Amino acid sequence: MKSYNELTQTIQAKLSAKRRQRRRNLTAVVSMVCCLVLVAGIILTNPALNSPLSPTNPALNSPLSPTNPVRTTKPSNRDYTKLVQVLKNMDSIKGSIQSRPILGIPEVDAPVATPDEGISGPTLGDTEITDNQVEGVTEADIIKRSNDHIFYLHKQSLQIYSIAGADSTQVSTYDLPKAIGWKEMFLSVDNSTVTLIGVSESGTWGNLYVINLNVTDPLNIKEIGQMTLTGLYKSARFTDGYLYLFTRYYIPGDCDFTKPETFLPRYGTDENMTELLMDEIIIGENPDTAVYAVITRLDPVTLEMEDTLALLGYGSNLYVSQDNIYMTRNFSEKPSDTESSIYRKMTEISRINYTDEEMQLTGCMKLEGNVLNQYSMDEKDGILRVVTTVEGLTAITNGFSDHMMQVTDSYTNASLYCVDFNNNQIIAKVERFAPDGERVQSVRFDGDKAYVCTSIELTDPVFCFDLSDLSNITWMDTGTIDGFSSSLVDMGNGFLLGLGIGSSWNTVKIEVYREGQTAMEPYCSYEVENAYISTDYKAYYIDRSNQFVGLGISIYNGHIYNSNYLLLHFDGTQLVQKVMIPLCGNVAKMRGVYIDGWLYMFGEAFKVVPIS
Repeated sequence: MKSYNELTQTIQAKLSAKRRQRRRNLTAVVSMVCCLVLVAGIILTNPALNSPLSPTNPALNSPLSPTNPVRTTKPSNRDYTKLVQVLKNMDSIKGSIQSRPILGIPEVDAPVATPDEGISGPTLGDTEITDNQVEGVTEADIIKRSNDHIFYLHKQSLQIYSIAGADSTQVSTYDLPKAIGWKEMFLSVDNSTVTLIGVSESGTWGNLYVINLNVTDPLNIKEIGQMTLTGLYKSARFTDGYLYLFTRYYIPGDCDFTKPETFLPRYGTDENMTELLMDEIIIGENPDTAVYAVITRLDPVTLEMEDTLALLGYGSNLYVSQDNIYMTRNFSEKPSDTESSIYRKMTEISRINYTDEEMQLTGCMKLEGNVLNQYSMDEKDGILRVVTTVEGLTAITNGFSDHMMQVTDSYTNASLYCVDFNNNQIIAKVERFAPDGERVQSVRFDGDKAYVCTSIELTDPVFCFDLSDLSNITWMDTGTIDGFSSSLVDMGNGFLLGLGIGSSWNTVKIEVYREGQTAMEPYCSYEVENAYISTDYKAYYIDRSNQFVGLGISIYNGHIYNSNYLLLHFDGTQLVQKVMIPLCGNVAKMRGVYIDGWLYMFGEAFKVVPIS
């Protein structure tokens, strides 16, 4: 695996190459247009014909070449007739998802700005704290750091701390607008800009706000840009030189179909909002939920909208690889007209390629079962590997009404699928591999390995699949053990870390597994009774180089729960407690980071302790 420095250099080189290509393409187009204007000026003597606004001037009114990746105008297809029909009667709409059409330029709107050269947006640097799922795809978090400072998003403020061991202090605090619930942030690679993402729930469904802060001088922080989107925050990524926001926009029940602003996602500023165009909306097959999953690509410097795409009826889960975005939609198969009907949980997954100038829908597949979260999906060599919880029931009518059903049988289990979206085929699968009645609790892919924890009540097996040969998938498991893991972490050297629940619901269990010859073997564990931890993976500090795992833990002392920060070290034999220190706050919002022999901890208070 590349080091963080190597990753930074790779990403910066890729971004610079793309921008150099854009300059070359733009220069060529401008030169061509200038030549055409010069020729027209020589041939045509009527000044009216030479006006850039003249509808008869073909050179100035023609769109840019399709091979030019710079989009200087936006289409204005505002015919929402089909969309309105779907929204008015979502159950009756028929058809299949189609790829987004080639965007023409029937009208000319405002130009889209090109990022300035020499100014960098956020990217993965050598000081990245978040344990990102995909190499080179940076996830937003509430903590980021530079070489000199740690930035911590705490409620309504951005707090900045020095990195100086025992002499570390809070350098400054920047108060954020109180009406907005601030969710996550990015830090630019040059450490000059913090991008903050927050939601205001002042409307029916709220607005999403994105702001850029110049933090070059922590004592003089300034806002340098902002963007507003309608909808609720789902997630964010920085990759391929752009900031990607994922939001869900719920269509209100009292929308007015004569007013597009009441049933369409919008973007811009509070004073000037623009609705999505029809070309930017994909209508899935039989959408049954009045919600859009919206992908917005922003310039990380100017926060101007570069591209957007909305999928009607989507919004369950998402996964971002180095080339594609995968969005999921949960639904149930409709029962047949026979007396006995089988209902099955299903997932529709759409693939959106984001590496071109315009995001494009490039495939759609239906799988049995529901996807738990982003870690249940992984792309390798163009193949999406997916783990689902399959669930269904068999029911019969009572003979009086189709709505009066009697359940006669039901099942839950787990399945693994390998999907080739280029050919819309499932090329490999392992169906119902878990004991009957179990559900997927956590998944982690690591190269050719897939680790899956399933459970029923408080017992589970952990599975290890070998996916190196998709024509011959093999696997092994631990057998039945106490508890289950809500998160699985690949720690390297053949070891797997599980964080979750032990033999009782109020027991925290952190366990290390090892791949044996024929089975996954429980290796060592650390347990705390009468305690709980967050199930948010970003709440865990994962340091593979030092074999550290840190997290907030709340422990019941007989009267109240006391919050602490816990740091464990896996020494190759056992999990050793290095730190258990009181730290007030919500365990899901606690963060920690180890730097040069010191552990920095953040919650309602800030603490730093030496680690020997």
